[in-house]
Amino acid sequence: MTATIPATGEATEKSRNYRHGRSTFQINNRLPSRSSLAVVFAWPALVYLCGFSYFRGYDVAFLAFILISSAISAHFAKYVGFTRRYSTYLGWASLLFFLSLIKLMPDAWTLHREPFAAFRHYVVIPALPFLITAFLVLIRRYEELIVRYSAAFLILTIIVTRLSIFSGVHDNQEISIYLFSNENFIVCTLFAVFLFRIRRSLLIDSCLLTLFFFACTSQQSQIFGLAMFAIRVVRQPQLVAMAALVGTGTFVAVAPFAVETLHAIDHNTGVRALLWRDALQAVIQTLGLGVGFGTEYIKNDFSDIMYPGWTFVSPQDTLYVGTHSAYFDILLRTGVVGLVLLMFWYLPSLRKPSSPLISDQRFGAAIATMICITASVDMALTSLNYLFGCALGFAILHHLRSGTTLLGASRPKRDP
Repeated sequence: MTATIPATGEATEKSRNYRHGRSTFQINNRLPSRSSLAVVFAWPALVYLCGFSYFRGYDVAFLAFILISSAISAHFAKYVGFTRRYSTYLGWASLLFFLSLIKLMPDAWTLHREPFAAFRHYVVIPALPFLITAFLVLIRRYEELIVRYSAAFLILTIIVTRLSIFSGVHDNQEISIYLFSNENFIVCTLFAVFLFRIRRSLLIDSCLLTLFFFACTSQQSQIFGLAMFAIRVVRQPQLVAMAALVGTGTFVAVAPFAVETLHAIDHNTGVRALLWRDALQAVIQTLGLGVGFGTEYIKNDFSDIMYPGWTFVSPQDTLYVGTHSAYFDILLRTGVVGLVLLMFWYLPSLRKPSSPLISDQRFGAAIATMICITASVDMALTSLNYLFGCALGFAILHHLRSGTTLLGASRPKRDP
């Protein structure tokens, strides 16, 4: 029988390990796996999400650490949320970002163009896929634990996020579910897990949804509360998400042409509609190209609906306040082409889950509905106030589309 002779380097290494009383397996076993490293580097994004109101007062270096950590997590996970469709949008936005820095983008009604503001406007675009990946890594590692102890995690998250809001850098923040900012997004997500993971009577679920509805203190969060009830009742919950997508999209498309009418009905809605009209005018003035990055978001002129001189933001804050709609933010910055390219990624990302479980179908519809509402009337994809929460939502939807049963992870896979 012929013996296999190891290569010289291999034999030398084995001999050295033998003399020191250790095996090659023992040496390799001491090193953490790539998946473990991916989880470790994904944790900072979750911590930042839960304590956003507190951490937002830290300097830019801390935020850079969170984003770099998410990028490292994506590296170890061998998966990055840069799909081909999103990469196309990223490439277009990057081109406009470069043109904005060298001041080759048209200005429309805008007056200022600052490089630091341009970077802040742009950084959320490449950051989103890394954050999606980081949250996806955590979901895949801890899904069974989260689903099994959803009530405990919900209570713990409510406590942590409310403490973050109380200790935040901004005064007069709502501790109720007012907007779907980062802290509220994860609370609503865990509530949906708790609500849909097991089968209860409609009466009990109605009581839970009633409590949730009274915790909602804005029109958009209350609409979501009603949508949650519809998702619980109908047999095709994805129809509710589709209705939210079409309904909110139609509203923001029509609102700029009915500013005065909407203001007579509701003050906040009228102000939003005026901001969207300003953004639409800028896009028209630039022939659909958009103004790029680093300029104001709004004119800060509300004389058409308010008394002269009224404003809700100081002149220097017009660079960062946003139009209160991710669609119009993107349209203003990247033009018609940018918005269309984003839709090629955004709309497929909201597809219904592959899982046959009705619990997963309901959960996916709830997350998609929350994203649709936030993207329409707030800055879901364009502001750090919402970006981490929406990244969590997209990670959940991606996980559900992969054929995995999420809410069925801790019990037999059968329709509840």
